[in-house]
Amino acid sequence: MYKIIEIFDSIEGEGRRQGLPATFIRLAGCNLRCSWCDTPHSHTNAVFNNMTATEILAKVNKNLKRVTITGGEPLEHDLKGLVNLLLDNGFEVNIETNGSKSIHGLPMHERLFFSIDYKLVSSGMSDKMYKHNFVGCHPSNVIKFVVASNKDILQMQEIVQLLIDTSFKKKEKLLECFVENPFPIPHLYACATSDFDAKKLVDAVVNSPILQSGNVKVYTQLHKNLGVR
Repeated sequence: MYKIIEIFDSIEGEGRRQGLPATFIRLAGCNLRCSWCDTPHSHTNAVFNNMTATEILAKVNKNLKRVTITGGEPLEHDLKGLVNLLLDNGFEVNIETNGSKSIHGLPMHERLFFSIDYKLVSSGMSDKMYKHNFVGCHPSNVIKFVVASNKDILQMQEIVQLLIDTSFKKKEKLLECFVENPFPIPHLYACATSDFDAKKLVDAVVNSPILQSGNVKVYTQLHKNLGVR
């Protein structure tokens, strides 16, 4: 059984499928409490229905063929049954995860990818990251940075440096779990919180050789700009 807050159709607001229609499956529960969390209803006094994977599949729009599993933190649940059922029915599945839970419990599949947050220092959760999610991360995956301060920009540069340069020396205890990356780097995205000057983020991406080398893309959350879920 899965604790389902809502199942709805909308457009992808961020990441590699930004602007494309998909069915969203929002699960209840999260192990983190980020300072800028925009879905507190997914973990605090959450209202949900218990549903089986088959019941969830019946609610998914079969015409869209894209599903995003989000939360809260969806990897608080055992997703194998649900994900396999969606894949068996021809869906492309995006799992949005906060970076603190291992993504390696699900089998690799050409129609399954992860959108993984790396929580920077302003979130208050940077020390909760499961570092091996970002080591050897498959290039079909997405790593997202939410920037809320100048310190976040500096930390993002350190993380991207490690992703693009396997000979880079470990400089921070925070990063001690990183090891040689055997894959090309994944898609890298960064956005600014509503109370941080986005121009500072743009300037950093334009002027930082490290962020340029990582092909970091600046984005805004399209669904919020358009006023849709």
